[in-house]
Amino acid sequence: MPESSDEINARIVASFDSVQVSVALFDADDVLVYHNEHYRRAYRCFGEYESLIGRSFTELLRGKLEYGEIAGRMARDDPERWISMRVARRGNPDAGPAEILLTDGRWLQINERVTETGDTICAYQDIAQKKKTDRQLHEVLEGRQHAWSEGVYSYC
Repeated sequence: MPESSDEINARIVASFDSVQVSVALFDADDVLVYHNEHYRRAYRCFGEYESLIGRSFTELLRGKLEYGEIAGRMARDDPERWISMRVARRGNPDAGPAEILLTDGRWLQINERVTETGDTICAYQDIAQKKKTDRQLHEVLEGRQHAWSEGVYSYC
């Protein structure tokens, strides 16, 4: 017997909660209508809210800034400009994933896509380890470049 749409929806929600990715769905008015547990835990300030559902994207951005979660000079010194830039980037389908540094040292990669109905599906993934590996590789390559420029060669 085929599953009901409620059963299928429950399976989809359980699937989102089983992966190590934060998922959020905002409606066409940019109001949060769904999130998995990983999204709720992605930002410390979300623990201050009884519920995130029904809050606008910009309201959640302001909460992150007020709580001091977003690293960077612009976020700290000109939060309204940071919000405007974040919202503009979100509305640009060609912008690609956003990478945001949090004040606790984590990096989040945020992928956002607008659906045919105008909803926005968002996937947030912690990429701190990738950033650390990239930085280490850059340092190694920089050291090799310096060695070459100094005439120090290594043969294997």
